[in-house]
Amino acid sequence: MGKYILIYFLLFFLPIYSQTANDPFFELGKKYYEEKNYEKAIENLNLSLKLDSSSIKVLSLNANAKIKINDYKGALIDFDKCVHISPSAKNYNGRGYAKFMLDDNEGAIQDYNKSLELDPYYKFAYANRGDAKKYLKNYSAAIEDYTKAIQLERKASYYFDRGKCYEELKLNKSAIDDFNNAIQLDSAEASYYLHRGFAYSSLKKHKEATKDFEKVTLIDPKNDLGWSNLSSTYRSLKKYEEAIYCASRAIEIDPKYYVAWNNRSSAEYHLKKFKDARRDADSAIAINPSYKKALSIRKTIMLAQSKKAELKNTFTENEKKQLENITNNALIREAQLSYTYSVNDLTIRTPLDASHPFNKKEVDSLLTHLKGNYEDASIYYNLGRIYDNNFDTEKAQNYYKKSLKWALKRVDAFPDSTTSYVKLGVVYFSLHDYEKGTSAYQKALDLDSDFSKYSYNLQIPIDGNNLKSFSKNLNSVKSLTNRIISKNKKSYNLIPFIAFLSCMGDIQSFIYHPSDTNKILLLKGKKTEEIFDIHLINQAMKENPNDTLLQITDAISRQIVTGYKVIMTNILANIKSNNDAFFQDPHFTFEPMDEITLKKVEDYFLLSLQDPAYPYKYAANKSLAFLYLLKREDKKCIPYFKEMIRLKSLEPFSFQNNPSGDYDNLAAVYLLAKDTLDYEKTFEEKIRVKCSINEDPKDDIKIAEILCHHHNYEEAEKYAKAALKINSKTQYANYYLALISIVNHKPTEALQYLKNEEKIEKNEHIKLLKALCFLELRDSKKTIKYAFEYDDDFYFRRNFIDSFFITP
Repeated sequence: MGKYILIYFLLFFLPIYSQTANDPFFELGKKYYEEKNYEKAIENLNLSLKLDSSSIKVLSLNANAKIKINDYKGALIDFDKCVHISPSAKNYNGRGYAKFMLDDNEGAIQDYNKSLELDPYYKFAYANRGDAKKYLKNYSAAIEDYTKAIQLERKASYYFDRGKCYEELKLNKSAIDDFNNAIQLDSAEASYYLHRGFAYSSLKKHKEATKDFEKVTLIDPKNDLGWSNLSSTYRSLKKYEEAIYCASRAIEIDPKYYVAWNNRSSAEYHLKKFKDARRDADSAIAINPSYKKALSIRKTIMLAQSKKAELKNTFTENEKKQLENITNNALIREAQLSYTYSVNDLTIRTPLDASHPFNKKEVDSLLTHLKGNYEDASIYYNLGRIYDNNFDTEKAQNYYKKSLKWALKRVDAFPDSTTSYVKLGVVYFSLHDYEKGTSAYQKALDLDSDFSKYSYNLQIPIDGNNLKSFSKNLNSVKSLTNRIISKNKKSYNLIPFIAFLSCMGDIQSFIYHPSDTNKILLLKGKKTEEIFDIHLINQAMKENPNDTLLQITDAISRQIVTGYKVIMTNILANIKSNNDAFFQDPHFTFEPMDEITLKKVEDYFLLSLQDPAYPYKYAANKSLAFLYLLKREDKKCIPYFKEMIRLKSLEPFSFQNNPSGDYDNLAAVYLLAKDTLDYEKTFEEKIRVKCSINEDPKDDIKIAEILCHHHNYEEAEKYAKAALKINSKTQYANYYLALISIVNHKPTEALQYLKNEEKIEKNEHIKLLKALCFLELRDSKKTIKYAFEYDDDFYFRRNFIDSFFITP
């Protein structure tokens, strides 16, 4: 509903006072206003103001009359005078509305704030402020204002506007509740049914949506949105004739409504009226050439027409051109990045011997120590960790389950042992059962208030991929940590960990729900303290102002949240604006508060590194490296990545302490900077120094990828197969084997590899390679099918977000 329909102001800004006989112009102005002859009303009220230019009752009525004829500038002048003469809640509310209609939303909110300071129970100011916040897309804040207005008066328009905010936030069930209330209070308003229909459609409740859109067309037969959406829901219910009729009605109302043309095209396609469907799809594209749904349905229609014509194993000239455009750069997954690789010797490492993927002696030694009692819990757990670290999740989980069996027996044997419950919690966490794991820790805390000495076990949940599952149980772990600190005030060694953990948990809730773009966009305009739970570290720093560990935890947590906020808000903004240039060479824009936060973090770490005795040099270098990478100061961040590698080599070598990931990050920086020579050199060095204790199949995939770029397919095949020997579910191994098979003219073999790849994870480029396979097999129908289904734009963006950004 547009601004010109949202009319809360009339009858509410200022009361219309009775006029005395001393001012006949006011009486006439009031009479004309009541008769809705607003021009005549304004003419007489202006004459009245010549008699008394400071009359509040005349100024307010004149302002309302001007709003009725959309003269918002004139209304603003009159309301401004009212505020200066009588700074009341109603006058501020009236001026706020005039500003709102002139698109000065910030100024309107300031006036509404003032109105509510003067009268905290002024319902119209709450509703109007909600409107302003809604147009600023601050939907959560708008919901709060509409809720306050509803508490003061149950009004249909308040419920409706709050429902639209829920709709924007994808909270469709809450939106439907509000639209239900609005309809209960006013059943004659078409827009209430229209938006409830939108919400039902989003929830795939097509029958309910259809009833609402039907109601819209009954109340308002000229509502093109109602007819077009009714067409969509009929199509979802496979009522194609009805869908065509409704789309036609929408087109009659607005011939430029390209969505309706597309809806009719889709319904016609399902009835196999291909000629009509093609004509309507073309009409939609003629109105909006970038309308993807119409482009997609036209491709589908072309495929259907080709089937109907029973094409031979040849292509039309138009089809050939389309296939040529799609397949030109098909052989390399990152071809759209336009990187030119230099040739280096990347075959210095022999493909791995699959019979020795890890230290077999260590496994044999552990197996010989099994005794058939509860002490076996630790042995089975260690066996699980070995297989976990060597990419064999299935065996790892089997050993963890055996460990759990004996860990439970140990608890039965020693029910008063803190250690028994701690170790039970560790096993539960390894099995991703965080609820039972936290419960076991709670029991350990009940037995021993000095539980903090076991605090390292709390880090189990954030190992590797477990972080996704752990983020769902963040609150229970936070609660446990609060209990530990309350029982033992010396347990501040937990605070840096839990503060960082809170930060990462909050971020994970965004990472694993990428479709909730409105939630991510809510980060805009927020300070770090408003995004993640920092109260524990603030409290600890007050009591321990010189604690270096607390200082660095605070700095790193702020940097991570700020950096992630900057990355995601920029990516989403550019996706919405279809800014492909950003994805080719990303450069971020920063809010002023973000720049201030990052500058403080930068200054802290630079100053820290000047102190030779500073104990956290690796963390300081890492933070600065990623900070400069966020700013896309690539040359500036490279020395810090190199220093991280150097510092790692000074420490005892272990599974946790090795520079494998640091090499990967440095190589990624070179890749983003399009310095492919140094990218390959960095990767060569990583392989040469063998910094990974366990062979990582991802390394083999990277080598295979680079070798494919150099057209060294024979060597690339060795590394792709080596990756599968380490872990049969290594992503992209089958992909590159398929690619190599296509190059070697073995399309049937390639299709089998692609089938294997789809079992691991589907991606858009699999469709493209399938198209190439069927092109080789001279199956024109399937070639067209998979080529047209391929969506390069979607894949590239998703791949960029998922794979190319490295967060601290």
